Amino acid sequence: MELFNNPIVCAIFIGMIMSIPTFAVLIKIEKLQKLIDEQCTQFLLLTKRHSALMHEIDELSEIETYNGKNLDSLSSSVQYFINEQKTALENKIMPTPQLSEMIGVTIQEQIATEEMLMHNMRIPNSDASMKIISNVCKTYPHVDEEYITKRCLATIESQIQKAQRSGE
Repeated sequence: MELFNNPIVCAIFIGMIMSIPTFAVLIKIEKLQKLIDEQCTQFLLLTKRHSALMHEIDELSEIETYNGKNLDSLSSSVQYFINEQKTALENKIMPTPQLSEMIGVTIQEQIATEEMLMHNMRIPNSDASMKIISNVCKTYPHVDEEYITKRCLATIESQIQKAQRSGE
């Protein structure tokens, strides 16, 4: 115990005993410092990624706004077109003389087609008149259907009368 009576030895001994926890604390502090550095690096990377994502979100928001305006414009244009088509279909016109001529030619072509299809048939097709009227109406959808029907029937009747006169 005389060894502990010497103050220098005691101081060295106490210093050695105290240095062990100090070294352990320093090692722990160094590990914590590395961990903090890694966390700071990850935080910086996450901050950069967040900034990039926010920039992309802003761009997408601008694109969405632009597309929304285009969609609204397109939607109103389509609605206008549909309304115009409805109005055109509801408001059938009576043909001008030039259009009436064209309708007459179309009717003649349809009659000729039906005559050729029924030429060798023993029993004529009873739906031929309706088929002719339907085809002409499809060709001129903006013209009054009643006018086309009357015109088709008159032309068919005229063709029948011509055929009967030439057969006599």
